[in-house]
Amino acid sequence: MLDHDDAGYGLLLERLLPGETFRGSIRDEAAVKRALQLHRDFPMPVSSEGLLRFDEWLTGAFAGYRAGTELEPSILAHIGLTETLFKNFCNEPDRLLHGDCHHENILLDSESWKAVDPKGVIGPAILESGRFLHNFVEDERDVPLTHQYRIEILRRRCQLASEVLGASLQTLARVAFIDATLSTCWSVNSGQSSTKALALLAALKTLID
Repeated sequence: MLDHDDAGYGLLLERLLPGETFRGSIRDEAAVKRALQLHRDFPMPVSSEGLLRFDEWLTGAFAGYRAGTELEPSILAHIGLTETLFKNFCNEPDRLLHGDCHHENILLDSESWKAVDPKGVIGPAILESGRFLHNFVEDERDVPLTHQYRIEILRRRCQLASEVLGASLQTLARVAFIDATLSTCWSVNSGQSSTKALALLAALKTLID
């Protein structure tokens, strides 16, 4: 956003050309590393109040799921593990995160990638990469996904992210698991199926272990 008019509800937005989403480059390791630089550089010092915190996202999504009438035991177990894993990051400095920097919110502008459509959430910087690590896993295979294929794809993504972000593979697997559990609860709370999400969480759990 270059400028805005609150009174007239107008926005002046930068135009990105060709504006293609990163999803089309998902198998290009060099492009993946360039996109991951956004996750390294985007988190910034918190300069405003009123935005949700990442832990509030978790609390709200988990409470909404637990209030449901048909609870899936495996999702409850994943929620419990996520709450435990998240405690490892609670002492990290707060940063303003994009909060939704996945493959379809990263657009090509000439030779560079730019993130668009931020949610805006406050939390540890390392959490920025979670959604990118676990979204659109199915795009990396031309055959039906198996448990082992999911593990291989997720391990490769975490390894590439480790090279750019400097975090360990296990830390990044934990970050992806936390965000994937959050996304699963959001989806289930809105009436969507949990089948694909549970398969993804099972693969991430293997990496964490």
